[in-house]
Amino acid sequence: MSVWLEALVPALAALAISVVPGALVAWFGGFRGFAAFGLGPLLSATLVGGAAVVAPWLHLRWGVLPLLLATIVSALVLWAVRRGAKRMEARLPADDGVRRSVGALRLQRVEPRRQTQTSARSSAAALRTPVTWATLAGLAVSVVVLGRRLTSIFRSPDLVSQTADNVFHLNAVRYILDGGNGSSLTLREAGGTQAALYPGAWHDLVALVVQSTGASIPVSVAAVNLVIGAVLWPVSVIFLARSVFGNSKIVDLSAAALACCFSAFPYLLVDWGVLYPNYYGMAVVPAFVALGVLLAKWRHLRAGLVAATALCFLVSCVGLLLVHPNTVLTAGVVLVPLWVARLAASVRSSPGSGRSRWVPAVGLVAVLVGAALIWVKLRPFVITHFGDSWPPYETPAQALGEFFLTTHSGWIAGYATSLLFVVGLFVCARRRRWRWLLVGAVLWAVLFVDVAGYPNSVVRSFLTGGWYSDFRRIAAGAALMALLVALAGVKAVAQRIGAGLRRVEWVKPRLRTHVRLIATVAVLLAVGAQAQTGDIPQAARHAQSNYNIGPGSPIMSSDELALYEKLDTLVPPGAMIAGNPWDGSAWAYFVSGRRVLFPHVVTLWTPDRTLIAEKLNQAAGDPQVCAALQRLHVEYALTSDELIYLPGNIANTEYPGMAGLELSKGFQLVAQVGQNRLFRITACQH
Repeated sequence: MSVWLEALVPALAALAISVVPGALVAWFGGFRGFAAFGLGPLLSATLVGGAAVVAPWLHLRWGVLPLLLATIVSALVLWAVRRGAKRMEARLPADDGVRRSVGALRLQRVEPRRQTQTSARSSAAALRTPVTWATLAGLAVSVVVLGRRLTSIFRSPDLVSQTADNVFHLNAVRYILDGGNGSSLTLREAGGTQAALYPGAWHDLVALVVQSTGASIPVSVAAVNLVIGAVLWPVSVIFLARSVFGNSKIVDLSAAALACCFSAFPYLLVDWGVLYPNYYGMAVVPAFVALGVLLAKWRHLRAGLVAATALCFLVSCVGLLLVHPNTVLTAGVVLVPLWVARLAASVRSSPGSGRSRWVPAVGLVAVLVGAALIWVKLRPFVITHFGDSWPPYETPAQALGEFFLTTHSGWIAGYATSLLFVVGLFVCARRRRWRWLLVGAVLWAVLFVDVAGYPNSVVRSFLTGGWYSDFRRIAAGAALMALLVALAGVKAVAQRIGAGLRRVEWVKPRLRTHVRLIATVAVLLAVGAQAQTGDIPQAARHAQSNYNIGPGSPIMSSDELALYEKLDTLVPPGAMIAGNPWDGSAWAYFVSGRRVLFPHVVTLWTPDRTLIAEKLNQAAGDPQVCAALQRLHVEYALTSDELIYLPGNIANTEYPGMAGLELSKGFQLVAQVGQNRLFRITACQH
């Protein structure tokens, strides 16, 4: 672990930036104790992404100052909204039914002996609750378990994931640092395309860590990803668990333990892609879902907290879009069944046809219509372009089996989590207040079976296109749903244990509580032991294989890295470097800060870029190539004779002009490391 010491300060900086601003804003909104801490990651992500968008309009470079200003303004606005709502509540007539209902539920500290009271008081207390020893113990265990597993995946903080999407992610961080613009509205420009929308909150967060600590981009990336998976995820899960199941030691311990037990998250999204923005969004989406759960119980909250919760929910929805849009869809699949159930129940129970009946009816219609519109519009490609999506990898029956076994990718089953999941399904089916969890599980089963087991079609694109019809992204969302249902299973098991102990007359109530807690912890230890020796090690080994920089690394080898580290002394700041991005040259930008013509493997093709890619080695005899080089300020070229990334992929063969420069006229060798060369283009000099 000593190799990780250089990431300690960046990790602490990442933790502070990703929690403290949001927690402060939550505190000004009236949230206290663990509620403020639990909302910290979600609101901080919103502040980071939002501040980066606003900063260019204020003519500010991206950095700590825009984030600080956004935090102050947001805190004051939320405080004002809460105070305004409280004053409006105070002006209600003394005999008003709404005032009586919310006034009776003053938010008091919940003592352990009162934790089994009504769900109304539990939901209110979820917003102002102390941090108990169970909270700290659960978090400590999850941080250690998740942190140890993630550091084993990342191997060393100076290594990078050798995957295609990471070509863009690392270069985007450099782009933000160089240009001072981290706006998600223009970040796609970092990939060599026109300025367009790309969710940039993760990149903005990494850039802040680089700026505040002076650490390299790879080390900052490793530190941020470690904090996201080992801290933000379990914190958000515990907050969600409290919102759904109330405050108790068993809930805290169970949520923290189960956060470590699913291979689909956090491990899958730091493996495939690599999907760092999606990874960030999924880590904080439980807190967003928690806000939605609490809004469904608004009758049990004081007006000030209802207003603060609603505002946090709406703003965080926009914030999640800046982290990754499909996390909003993920939250919707979980929340819509709850909202529909609560609103439908309100319609049924409301007498007559007055306001008390039509208000929830309008709300129900609004939820259904809004969900449908978001479902159709929030997707990266139109429904009919289903041929661009990922194909299935198994039969529908196998996919359904994987869903119930809480696994994916044809990997080892999660037997222990599967058992709790199935138990939880039965519990949710029998208990009306948790039945929405069963509906959510059914919806996720449909999505997973469709994306993993059925061929591309319009129907498949309609159902799963919001996640690029990628089973890995949907598996991560299904893991969140399975975790919630499994929590219902754990709580039911704990209640059964308590009921059994009550039949033993000589067992005193205090002893009964301790025995039930110990028995539940034993169950959680068994589940955790199975998960940590079963499917999770397989997921970790698979992810670990992508993190390396060595002689045979698929995108950037150690020789290429050594050459790129010299570029800032060999290439003038204003010069552009041509190269085939598939052989690693795209990463010359994030390493050296020198611009490259193709900063991503899917860079926008323009006539000049196409001409250079196809005919650079003919520049000495083709004036059109020279004209294109001059227009784009291309003065240098990088080539590599090492194994190219994804051999056989037709896209990496679209750069024939980069081949054989050492044998072509008009190219002066400047530096070479192994089979990698930097040339100065002299063919166009007159």
